[in-house]
Amino acid sequence: MSLHFFLFPLPLHWESLPLHYSIINQNQTIMKTRKVILGVWICTGILCACGGGQKQSTNNEGSKKELERIEYFSVDVTEDYAQIYENSSCRAVSAKIDGADCMLAYSDKLHCIDVIDLTNKRPLKQIQLVKEGPHGVLGVEGIFFYDNTFVLKGNVYLYRVDWDGHVVSKWNFNDYISGFGLRFPDQHAIFNMYTYLGFDAEEGLVALPVYKYKKENGQYPAKVVIVSCKDWRVEEVEIAYPEELKKPEWLGNLGLVQALPHGQKLIYNFPASANIYVYDRLTQETRTCTIESEYVEPFSLPGQDMSGVGRGMGDTGLNKGLYMPIRYDALHKAFWRIQVKPSERGIFERDFTVSRISPDFKLIGEYDIPDAKKKSVSCFSILFTEDTVLFPYMGGEYIGENNMAFYGLKL
Repeated sequence: MSLHFFLFPLPLHWESLPLHYSIINQNQTIMKTRKVILGVWICTGILCACGGGQKQSTNNEGSKKELERIEYFSVDVTEDYAQIYENSSCRAVSAKIDGADCMLAYSDKLHCIDVIDLTNKRPLKQIQLVKEGPHGVLGVEGIFFYDNTFVLKGNVYLYRVDWDGHVVSKWNFNDYISGFGLRFPDQHAIFNMYTYLGFDAEEGLVALPVYKYKKENGQYPAKVVIVSCKDWRVEEVEIAYPEELKKPEWLGNLGLVQALPHGQKLIYNFPASANIYVYDRLTQETRTCTIESEYVEPFSLPGQDMSGVGRGMGDTGLNKGLYMPIRYDALHKAFWRIQVKPSERGIFERDFTVSRISPDFKLIGEYDIPDAKKKSVSCFSILFTEDTVLFPYMGGEYIGENNMAFYGLKL
């Protein structure tokens, strides 16, 4: 065992500490006392260094550093651009384009891709899409940027679209099912407010959770399909459904898997659980990482007596806290997860926090977004620039006639 010595800083005015010896020779006594204090200080450092047997939290990398809040980050736009994209079924995402930090968003009103330069705070490009013909795109539910093309998740296809709005290539879900001879005609991919399109923009990978129509003790995902947008190769990953989530009679949307491909790993979580599951695609092993929140219970499970209204809406998270999908921040090499706080109102009117998670899945810090509900800060999209994490405003005083506005955390 190696022995390490740590020197702790002396108090700024350590020479003025009270002396506990009779003063016969004042100068000599002061020097002796200072030596005693210095000796105790060094011994304390050694003892603290040797006390390494105390187990640290497995999900906390260190003390939380509070981040500076930015109330108002604005981008002026023309009337051709939407001011709010959060009402769309497709969430806005980040991308690095020509050295600028950009936001990619889909406008369902104009059926176009909007590229916003967040570095220079200006619109960069609007790419018009069509709905018919060889370049037709329908039902956009997800977007990201890969190899100078836009990958769009539609209701039947995955598309790769160029800067002119032309479909370069596409992949049909139904062709995959029949082509591989897999027997899951009773399964489908689900996307809603709880689960976004999980993607790896560097590798061009998409993760599609696949579910059975028939529910048993909640909603069990049968598998996650990982698709390469480079050549449309497909990989199936069988995932283990957590035992804790099998117990409730009915979970609704809280039981949906939220999957994110990341290199050779598949990272997934559930709205009802603080756990993050990391599947190694090479070893086929899964490890569980618990990243708890100070504001949401580790398992946000429905009670025994669910109301008929709650069941009808398929949403047990209306009055429960929940955990949003994991998002990867390529600029700062970190993962982020939003925690929605408990509330009696719907998910669109909720306060929330955001957790920053290290590449080895340890909590760096959880940051409360104060008065998010009152200020209309969205908990759906999270965007990244070189020095800021941004959350779009869905309304409120910061949105004027021709601008989009964001709440931010300074990194």
